[in-house]
Amino acid sequence: MISIVIITLNEEKNIKNLLRDLTKQTYKDFEVIIVDSNSIDNTNKAALSFKKKFPKFELIVLKKKGVSLGRNTGANKAKGEYIFFFDADINFEKDFLEKSVEQLRKKRLDAAGVYMKSSGNNMIDKLYYGVLDMTFFVLQKIYPHCVGSCMISTKKVHKKIKGFDTTITLAEDDDYVNRAGKVFKYGMINQSVYVSPRRFGKEGRLRVGIKYIMIFFYRLFIGEIKTDIFKYKFAHYDEKTK
Repeated sequence: MISIVIITLNEEKNIKNLLRDLTKQTYKDFEVIIVDSNSIDNTNKAALSFKKKFPKFELIVLKKKGVSLGRNTGANKAKGEYIFFFDADINFEKDFLEKSVEQLRKKRLDAAGVYMKSSGNNMIDKLYYGVLDMTFFVLQKIYPHCVGSCMISTKKVHKKIKGFDTTITLAEDDDYVNRAGKVFKYGMINQSVYVSPRRFGKEGRLRVGIKYIMIFFYRLFIGEIKTDIFKYKFAHYDEKTK
């Protein structure tokens, strides 16, 4: 069995699409754990409408917001061999879980990242994710990076590195796999998820690109980000940008 941990905050529309993809998976032996940061829309109602479609399903509502807090909460409940951490705004093919598990076992990975594709049609977005994927591939053995939209770990790894660092305000996913890669076997698997380009629509493509470059060099030369210096918020979109 594997565990699917999904963090949400006002994701009424997207959580339906993600859970619908999970119902179509060829790999069936998984549990679904949704950790919601006290959404004010109908996210939880939408999630619960899928409860009967999964043999193992749990919704946890937190009063306090936090990406790392949500993922740690879900991981602590997880019972699977692998833990798949998902954001709510992704989609994937029906054999995604099956092929991911096959590659994890074949490569004997304890933690892993996947590649990203834009769910939109804008060529600039596609190019952006192509460059990002190349960066993940090149750095996977020397300075691991991934996007929290989809990252994979195990209970052993999570416990050993003490989970996500809740003091980090940005790039906590990169910090997680970086620490995991120092103790366990980390690598990229040849699987992709489709990611919503809504952040580009909200903040602008150039601004987002420059911000990510600055984040990379900040972490490389200064350290992990524990302030709001980059003004990067968790799920601050409205319906028009989804």
